[in-house]
Amino acid sequence: MAGLAVLAGLAVPLAVATPAAAQNGTFAYVANLNDDTVSVIDAATNTVVDTITVGDTPLNVAVSPDGSRVYVTNFADDTVSVIDTATNTVIDTIPVGDGPVGVAIGTVTERIPTKLKLRLEKKKGKGKGKDVVDALGDGGRKGLVLKAKLTAEGEPLEGQPIEFTTDSVELCTGTTDSKGKATCKVPCKQDSETCYTATFAGDDTYEPSTATFCRFNDTSDQLSEPADPEGLSAIPNQALTSAART
Repeated sequence: MAGLAVLAGLAVPLAVATPAAAQNGTFAYVANLNDDTVSVIDAATNTVVDTITVGDTPLNVAVSPDGSRVYVTNFADDTVSVIDTATNTVIDTIPVGDGPVGVAIGTVTERIPTKLKLRLEKKKGKGKGKDVVDALGDGGRKGLVLKAKLTAEGEPLEGQPIEFTTDSVELCTGTTDSKGKATCKVPCKQDSETCYTATFAGDDTYEPSTATFCRFNDTSDQLSEPADPEGLSAIPNQALTSAART
């Protein structure tokens, strides 16, 4: 049996931690678990002014931001009842998953789409020995450099983290600069047939995006400049493929 709580002198079933209020706080809506009803309480007089029949075993209630609708989860019915607060009647019953308990109402903000481009450059030093390796960093004399560019609505996104991976193994994480670019130096000890992926996880403002670049049959040590208008570079004697681009 549901417990009772005293709400301003009224004994009401403990269906929710706090009754839901509608119409600028004029009325409170309380789910009655064992009665399969919702009590409507006039907050000005602290009296029950209406009783609404809902689904089996109502548990929680939530009110729309404008106060026009009350949503009630019916645990045993696997449904949600929608109440019109102007008439205090059920105007719709929504089938949901098994045993609904909580219900919440929020505003969904549409995020801005992003586009991520990825290219690969093969580095080769102009000198010899240790100085060349130091100049190229972790990539070494024959290392690869992954270059990603992140944009939203055609404009570069600065200060965003880009994760570079291959076969689900994280290579490094870079942060985009004022031009929306982030780089990752890849050690030369990589398979000649490898796919590299750059990922932007997204946030509350921007949608996530990803780009994948695959190279096959690495037989050349020559350098090349980016040739693809989409920002993907080609290396002589290699088949380079953009496997996915978002």
